[in-house]
Amino acid sequence: MLVDPRYTRDRAAMCDKCNQIDRKIERYRTLSSRITDQLTIDGIAKLVEELLAEKFGLHPEIHLVRVIPDNGRRQFWQAATDRDEALDRVLDVIPEGWAASLEERRLSADHMAELDKKPGEVRRYQVS
Repeated sequence: MLVDPRYTRDRAAMCDKCNQIDRKIERYRTLSSRITDQLTIDGIAKLVEELLAEKFGLHPEIHLVRVIPDNGRRQFWQAATDRDEALDRVLDVIPEGWAASLEERRLSADHMAELDKKPGEVRRYQVS
């Protein structure tokens, strides 16, 4: 099977851009951990938020997380994050003791666009 070289080059460029963004975020977070001025810490948090939004724009992702609360009734939550962060972000917002696992199935690009989530947003999926 032949691969269009433009696709490979564009895909690699996007990943390089993500890597650059990740390095910037890491530098900002390291800097933030070394200072005590709240105004500066808030400014760095805003910069990190903007970088995450930029990265999300390159590769928009929304992942499903299955949650089992104390009553045993299964819930689904959506996390507009990288796949490796989705489970942790949901665990941050659900009560302690509830079980959660990342779903293997992936949402289509059209479905993700319909959901119109902001980067980092986590919310329970309500079935109507």
